[in-house]
Amino acid sequence: MGYKRSMFNIYFNENGVYYLYNSLTGAFVTLEPEYVRFYENEELWEQDKEKLKEFREGGFIVDENLDEYRYYYFKVIDALWRNSRHSFTIVTTTTCNFACPYCYEAQYGMQRKPMSHEVMEKTVEFIEKRLKNIRKSGVNIVFYGGEPLLNKEAIFFIGGRVKGIAKELDIHFYSEIITNGYLFTKDVAQKMKEEVNLTNAQITIDGPERIHDKTRPLKGNGKTFKKIVENIIEVLDNVEGIHISCRSNLTKSNYMYYGELLEFVHKNIQTKVKYPSITCYPYFAMAEKDATNPVDNKDIFTPEEYAKVYVKEILPLLLKYKHIDIEHIIPEPRFYLCMAPSPDGVLIEPDGTLKKCWDLVGLREHSIGNIFDGIHPEKELQWLGYEFFGEECKSCSFLPVCGGACAKKVIVDGERPCDFRKYVINDLLKFAYTHTSMDNERNS
Repeated sequence: MGYKRSMFNIYFNENGVYYLYNSLTGAFVTLEPEYVRFYENEELWEQDKEKLKEFREGGFIVDENLDEYRYYYFKVIDALWRNSRHSFTIVTTTTCNFACPYCYEAQYGMQRKPMSHEVMEKTVEFIEKRLKNIRKSGVNIVFYGGEPLLNKEAIFFIGGRVKGIAKELDIHFYSEIITNGYLFTKDVAQKMKEEVNLTNAQITIDGPERIHDKTRPLKGNGKTFKKIVENIIEVLDNVEGIHISCRSNLTKSNYMYYGELLEFVHKNIQTKVKYPSITCYPYFAMAEKDATNPVDNKDIFTPEEYAKVYVKEILPLLLKYKHIDIEHIIPEPRFYLCMAPSPDGVLIEPDGTLKKCWDLVGLREHSIGNIFDGIHPEKELQWLGYEFFGEECKSCSFLPVCGGACAKKVIVDGERPCDFRKYVINDLLKFAYTHTSMDNERNS
């Protein structure tokens, strides 16, 4: 049997260190001279079975007849269609108490309305039917908005009923919430944990107080930073079992303050609360193509621009304040892409409209049906059957990490942006190697 180097290898030499990474397996090594010689000279492969076995175990050398692109493609299909749980995103309301200038929902000029009790009941019926018709081992609900806590009735009615149905069917149920944090008090968190099995809350803080209060004010320009932080501290001091995911939307005008935020979180939250279950992570803001009042594009990073800032300035901060482990700096392959191309995920809007993507809330032309009449197969197929990968993806060594770009960007916007880490993969590998070596030296 013949062999070849994997198409998903990323191999380079810098300052005498030979780096080898495979984006399909996630394996990463640095090579000693004898391994460099072996890897670079195919005539040696059959002579040293032990070394060949090591390279094959990492996915660096594969059978010569293996079509790796098709192999990855079908791994994605398998992950999407054999997913073990149902996922529902419930938009309890499109009303919000904040006036964030970059909010894509506000930019679409959508009608602000909460979910009615009639829609709540029909939503439960819709979910129950799917759970019974397509048996899975689990189901999760993400409560979304607007600000979902402006309609707590929908959270507890739908979440409580689905929890009961899941128990009847003997399937695991849990919920999450994406909230601005202003109304997420310890009492609300405790009630959600008890009644709807809440496990995670995503809360956005865009920087230290003076920065955050400019980009995430209350309607009427009220400040929000102190109240959000107070809520987070009280939740993590009193409610065990809820993780806080602290997201920050980074732009060219605020990224330089991210270190201040992480230092604040470390001093005032991580080292002070009883249950320090909080992780901060950055997200580089992107303008929405169809928005009527877009954010100034001059303030938005391109993927290439953000990549440079991330590896030089953001990543060291995340490592310093323990929001990322060294091993997670190395990009991992993606098989389950997102809810959009999965047959098991759907978003339900306050009027019962069904969507396949969070970023399309309020855009009726992208509906795939509603909870009253069901899903329109031909509209859903646009998402389930879209081309995950473009022609340029088929020869890209970074494809398994990127996953072929966001489905909404491809289907709706007609774009296929690359994962920003592609532009700095060599730097990420060097960073991981350097810091792993430093840790080993400290521990030896």
